[in-house]
Amino acid sequence: FLKMKKTIIVSSPGKLIIGGEHAVVYGRRALVTSIDLRLYMQLTEEENESNEQLMNIQFHDTNQNYSINLLDSSESYPLEIQAIFFIYNHFKSFLSNNKNQLSIQVHSDIPIGAGLGSSAAYSVCLVGCFYLLCHKTLNQDDINQLAYQVECLFHGTPSGIDN
Repeated sequence: FLKMKKTIIVSSPGKLIIGGEHAVVYGRRALVTSIDLRLYMQLTEEENESNEQLMNIQFHDTNQNYSINLLDSSESYPLEIQAIFFIYNHFKSFLSNNKNQLSIQVHSDIPIGAGLGSSAAYSVCLVGCFYLLCHKTLNQDDINQLAYQVECLFHGTPSGIDN
């Protein structure tokens, strides 16, 4: 018997704030441009014969691998995994089969912690992957709003300028 498999690949660029960086948090304007560094995310869904709702996550740049049960949304996981739980729970009612196994692979050219928007790129890719997995029409405003909520997990009060 043939297992069904679906693969989605998305990417998002980093950003560079040229001027007005912190003022954006207070509703002021800033000058921003995208840069030629990207985060890539691949989401694979395949049939699962067990009753466990598992997800495997690989962060290639940091050599971190996780195998998580999607029913265990423990806050002891790092923020990048908590973000996956948040988005999965948002979309799970739209999934055709919640029991399918999901795998996420992440590779980024954007340096982490350099102020170039790596967390926003991750947030946008995560939301985009699940939109496509659920066969929902990509809507920039909806993606922006959800990515901003994920950014709030990472930063508390982000500017929203790079999602």
